[in-house]
Formats: sequence, structure tokens, C-alpha cells
Amino acid sequence: MIVYVLDRRFMADAGGPPPHTVARGANDVSAWVHSEDRAVVFMRDEDLLSSMVRNIENAIIARRQGHRSLWKLVLCGHGNAGFIHMGSERLRESNVQSFSPLAPYMTPGGQGIELHSCFAASSAAPASLGPHRIRPVTNARGEVLNYTRGVDAGLSEGAGVRFLQALARTVQAQVIAGVDSQLFDPGYRMEGRRVVVQPSGRFTVSPAPRP
Repeated sequence: MIVYVLDRRFMADAGGPPPHTVARGANDVSAWVHSEDRAVVFMRDEDLLSSMVRNIENAIIARRQGHRSLWKLVLCGHGNAGFIHMGSERLRESNVQSFSPLAPYMTPGGQGIELHSCFAASSAAPASLGPHRIRPVTNARGEVLNYTRGVDAGLSEGAGVRFLQALARTVQAQVIAGVDSQLFDPGYRMEGRRVVVQPSGRFTVSPAPRP
């Protein structure tokens, strides 16, 4: 099964449904889910990571699923190099152990965890992110692309990859996140470069697609 975890701030900025409709499982989240065998967990501003993990477990159990049944976990929230903001906390290298209860539920060989957050895999916070200093990426033809480039220098020692490696080890599943900024997209496409990390710590970087 697939579990989608949507942070309230993320949904508000994306023009998504209000919290009370998502909490009731209303149909207006249908544009954001793409599996019949799925569940949606909504993170309010005050929610802790521990409550998110508990709600994910409850969603799996409620659908009469058990261990090894979580094919993919999709986390959607704001973030930056080495973290994603979910509820009242940032999920980062120092607290990924909060996800350890989910390890038995991950499907071996499944798609693991996808982090849909700006710059989560970036090695450092991009310097271009100050007020009035965002510099969009341009291609060889001078065309402006729709994302801002993250920092890819020293990825193996950077905050982003260390965070993803720690999370992959904790849940014993692959973790995927973007180096660059991300758009609000119900299709869950990733802009720019992607980092895929295995539980062993090995990682690969996919180049940005040609525009």
C-alpha cells in the first residue's frame, strides 16, 4: 500500500483542501493520491513526529495490512538542506530514529520513502534563497527553468545525503529526495536532480531532465 503524509502548510501553499476536510478523508484529496490501496495522514501545525508515525501505523492496521505491506511512503512538506518540516518538528538526521517503528512495515524491494520537499538532498542551504535573491536555473539556450538549484558540491558529506542515509538505515528501505527546489505537484514529479539512497548508505544522483 501507499501512505501519503501531507503537512498542513504544504497543502495550504499548494491550494489544497482545508484541514478539516482532509481529516475526514473527504474526496477532495483525490488529486493528491494515486492508488486504490492507500491512506492519507494529515499533519497539523501542533503534531509531533511520534504522532505521525503512530498515525501511519494505525492507517496500515485499519486496512488490515501488516508487516512488509508499505510499498511506498510519501512525505510532503516544506524543507531545506537535510530536513523536511512535518507538523511541529523537523525530521532530520538527529531524530530519524523516531521512524524506527515503521521498519517492519516497509516492503522489501518496494519504493521506500519519497520526500517531496525543497532542497532536502542538498549538501547545504542554497545561498540564493535570501529575499529578492532567488536565481532561477537557465539552460544552454537561456530559457528559465521552473526550479532553483540546490548545492551539489560535496554531496557525500553534505547535510542532505547524511540525513537520507540515516533515514534509509533506520527504516531499511530506499529513500528518494530532490537536490533542487520543488513545485507543488499532485503528480509527485521531482524537479531537477534526485538522490536515491539505499539502506547500505550507497547513493546515486540522477541528472536533471532536459527541458
